Amino acid sequence: MPPKKYTPEQLREWGWDTRLLGEHESAPLTDLEKRKPEQTQPNQQQNNEPEENQSDNSFLEKFTELEKETLERLQTIQQEINQELTKAENQPSTPPPPKPSTATSLKITETETKLKAAKKKLERKQQEVKKTQQKAQSQPSKQNQQKLAEAQQETKQAQQEIQAAQEQLTSLESKQEFEETLEKNQEEIQEQKQKEVQQQ
Repeated sequence: MPPKKYTPEQLREWGWDTRLLGEHESAPLTDLEKRKPEQTQPNQQQNNEPEENQSDNSFLEKFTELEKETLERLQTIQQEINQELTKAENQPSTPPPPKPSTATSLKITETETKLKAAKKKLERKQQEVKKTQQKAQSQPSKQNQQKLAEAQQETKQAQQEIQAAQEQLTSLESKQEFEETLEKNQEEIQEQKQKEVQQQ
């Protein structure tokens, strides 16, 4: 249905301004052809914005995934550490094995004790030999001669025991000296490694 037209007199009666009538009666916006929306050329920046948004979104997604993976790894490592700590706390604390020089030192102490005992034994046997000799001279008999021979044999055996103990003691002392030098060198190397690690 076409729009109803009114005369200028009617419009003036109603209070409308009629100065724009005439050639301006039909406004451009009332023209059907001019009502069509203008086809604007899409700007290059508008095209780039969605791509940038997409790349930003993909970067954020990757970052979020990496962050999630890192947190999961950290949690796993933390759990393993806690398990190891629990095991270590539950296990009875065993002292570290003694140093070789410490073990040798104990053997030296034992050998020194044996050597002292052997020296006391030798002293007793030497006194027995003296007594047996005096008796054999004052009362020469086959029995006394036999006792003297036995006492001399025991004295000789005690001397051999002392000699063996002294040789063992000398050997152990040399061994202990070598072990202590070796342990000192190992400690120095270990300290040097720790300093190098700290400096890195």
